[in-house]
Amino acid sequence: MVNNTISLDTNAAWKSRRQAFRHAFTNTSLKHHDSCINKLLDKLCAILDRHATEHSVVLIDDLFTKFVLDVIYCVGFVLDKNFLDDDEAYHVRYC
Repeated sequence: MVNNTISLDTNAAWKSRRQAFRHAFTNTSLKHHDSCINKLLDKLCAILDRHATEHSVVLIDDLFTKFVLDVIYCVGFVLDKNFLDDDEAYHVRYC
């Protein structure tokens, strides 16, 4: 773990981790998590709508990284980490 997120391993460690978690990310298992993914998509759309209305700058790569991490934790580990709730991480504020 790096900064409370999933780190990327290489070679044998990566293969071992991938084998351990692969069942959580198959098409069949993802269909069971539609409500979780849709909830996160709704949250992402609301964030984008709010920033569009406010005409504020958004660090889109950071926003989508947080969305993907939320999906991974929700689907793979059944945890609500709520990375998208951290507005400061992707919203550029001007002083």
